Amino acid sequence: ANEAYCTHYLSIHTNGSTGRASGVEVFYRDEADKAFGRELVLPSLVSATGLRSRGLKHESESVRKRLAVFG
Repeated sequence: ANEAYCTHYLSIHTNGSTGRASGVEVFYRDEADKAFGRELVLPSLVSATGLRSRGLKHESESVRKRLAVFG
């Protein structure tokens, strides 16, 4: 991501469970990404998909504990 000069780094997840885990959530790395996710990305995802918002979460809350790009 750094080599590609990315300005924001987010991870978008959709959850297909019929229980509490159903919906869309966005993981972020830093405060700039959090603001971008909160103001634009998550509301747009909810609007476009009709899925329930599961909110914004810091990368440390993900299963992997850190966001990564696999190539």
